[in-house]
Amino acid sequence: MNMTIYRVVCWPMLALMSMMLSACGSIQVRADADETVNIGNYHRYAWEPLLKEGAAGGPAFDNPLNEQRLREAIDQQLAARDIVLTSAEAKPDCYVRLAIGSRQAIDGDNRLPVRVGVGFGSWSPGFGSSVMISNDLRYLYREGRITVDLFDAVTRKPIWHVTVEQDLSYLTGNNAQQRINEVVQAMFAKFPGASSPLK
Repeated sequence: MNMTIYRVVCWPMLALMSMMLSACGSIQVRADADETVNIGNYHRYAWEPLLKEGAAGGPAFDNPLNEQRLREAIDQQLAARDIVLTSAEAKPDCYVRLAIGSRQAIDGDNRLPVRVGVGFGSWSPGFGSSVMISNDLRYLYREGRITVDLFDAVTRKPIWHVTVEQDLSYLTGNNAQQRINEVVQAMFAKFPGASSPLK
């Protein structure tokens, strides 16, 4: 009878490895847009309220400073495209939704993935898990994701969606700021229309 062996790396070492991989790894961005929409018609936006599930400091929101850094970096990228921040009361053209999620995953045979996790967004939380077992060695690690969505303020239809695999859990201070700037810049390189002058 074959038995699956799970090798769990101690968390301090895992944290260090995650930081190193985040700092030197390439940024993989996936984006999608409604090609029937003229993004040039949007000039004012407001933030959707960010939903925090449970008590403060939950698994997806363990550093509110990084959330703030993300928002500020997104504000700068949108402003560079002549889309300025306003309040919901001022009737914006579109709304921006930021979602930050993290989960534990087990790495191994790609044909038999193991995933157990939770993610949170600004409109509705989502939960999901799948477990499959093989007879190979697997490694437990932390997986993160950042997603930005734009919605039409009147119709609430999605305009643009972009997501990147990035865990910010172990990044703080200047290291976090630098990585967030790099990630957001890479995300907005996929923005419809002309590229941003921001570097």
